[in-house]
Amino acid sequence: MLNRRNFLKISGLAAAYSVLPLWLSACDRAAPSAIAQPTWELEAPTNGDHRSRVAIRHLLNRLSYGPLPGQIEQVQALGWDAYLEQQLNPSQLDDSALEQQLAQFTTLKLSSAHLIEHYPKGANGPRLIMRELQAASLLRAASSQRQLFELMVDFWSNHFNIYIGKNQVKWLKTADDREVIRQHALGKFRDLLLASAKSPAMLVYLDNAENVRPGVKVGKKMLGLNENYARELLELHTVGADAGYSQADVQAVARVLTGWTITRANSEQPGLFQFLPKFHDVMAKRIDFLQLDLAADGEIEEGELLLKLLAEHPKTAQRLAYKLCLRFVSDDPPADLVERVAQAYLQHDTDIRAMLNMLVNSAEFLAAAQQKIKQPMHLLISAIRATNSSITKQAFKGKNNLLDQLETLGQMFFNWPPPDGYPQISSAWINTGAMLSRWNLAFALAEGRIDGLKTDVPKFAKQPSQASELVDTLADYLNLSLAAESRASLIDYLNDSQSPNPTVDQTKIAGLLGLLLTSPEFQLC
Repeated sequence: MLNRRNFLKISGLAAAYSVLPLWLSACDRAAPSAIAQPTWELEAPTNGDHRSRVAIRHLLNRLSYGPLPGQIEQVQALGWDAYLEQQLNPSQLDDSALEQQLAQFTTLKLSSAHLIEHYPKGANGPRLIMRELQAASLLRAASSQRQLFELMVDFWSNHFNIYIGKNQVKWLKTADDREVIRQHALGKFRDLLLASAKSPAMLVYLDNAENVRPGVKVGKKMLGLNENYARELLELHTVGADAGYSQADVQAVARVLTGWTITRANSEQPGLFQFLPKFHDVMAKRIDFLQLDLAADGEIEEGELLLKLLAEHPKTAQRLAYKLCLRFVSDDPPADLVERVAQAYLQHDTDIRAMLNMLVNSAEFLAAAQQKIKQPMHLLISAIRATNSSITKQAFKGKNNLLDQLETLGQMFFNWPPPDGYPQISSAWINTGAMLSRWNLAFALAEGRIDGLKTDVPKFAKQPSQASELVDTLADYLNLSLAAESRASLIDYLNDSQSPNPTVDQTKIAGLLGLLLTSPEFQLC
């Protein structure tokens, strides 16, 4: 069995890792002058080339969770523009096979009220709800034909981060995922922002459900303003911390959103959004940085106006454009591209598709191949897809299941407690422990040690063959273009005799697959 203890020693890939600047930037904080520069280069597309295998591989690495075996050729035949058009309009793509698989998760389509009533605290009900939502999210990412849509669902889930473990969120996040994020992931950001502001899960997570006008008394408890959601709405969801607003503006935004709450557990339909005028601050308000004056006696409409103005603000356009370029292009997004994507947002009425269309068709996007390290979730799912592994029901129930793997990697769905979402910079995910977890995952998959995940090593790999032929064939199956040094290291691993044409020891096939999945070429996208 090949594992992390002898991985570096026998693979010969240590040098490849040690000279990869992206990896080293987060390892040991070595001084730039001490970092050896790579002697090899990864294959990248050239300007204006949208039809080559290299360009299509880059497109699939960024607009999906990684190419399936043979998919590069399929998309080459379809064409860059046609593939992008399909992905931007996911209703065109048939996902009925996935829907049949999702039927195993009985809580996905249930209302929050039903979940609150029938899955009570203390009876393992909340845990079942959370695990089914997380499992469904993983299955969708791995198996959906609507890959860009699933990436954008994850992007917006991260942007509007809600920690599923907080209080009533356990029962409310399922509806948020279904009716907020998935409903608007490729629509207008203005609509998505409003839906998020009214989401019971968000109202509980960022405490706006408790945000009332000063002096309100509930029972024996005196309540008042809660600025938590107002602050994160400005800093994280829209204009950003550098937009020029003041603490007085934060307080005014909080006052505008008083009375935005949820129906309580003892109501007829618990867990729904409601506006309670008796809890709303009806005094006149002024938000200086928006130059917005709101007259006295306003109700829910003043909050809806505020959200509209925030969605349409140039600072919001800039911030969203930057985050999209960070996610899909590079860790240091080109300023010119960020500006063009922001203008597409403003010129197309906050349309998310317009931003993506501008981004993906840019020269900067094409030139950014293999400049980002896959985040843990992306890595796991891309390995499943690259090996054409099938996911059975046991994959979410066994002792060593897929969710356990994802949790070990540190990026479980909806499991980031702070409101800022999982970090998107590559270096945040690379340290000694994280690398060992990545290697363990690769070999567990290659050796069939993940419950419910069936990885069929191609039949050609089971036939006697020369080491060089097997490395090339399996790398091609995984849609990898190996640097010369990586290829030589892998051939050396397979060869254990001095014969000029040795055949491969079949016990090393799984090891080769694991090494390919741990290679820099696979870890980068």
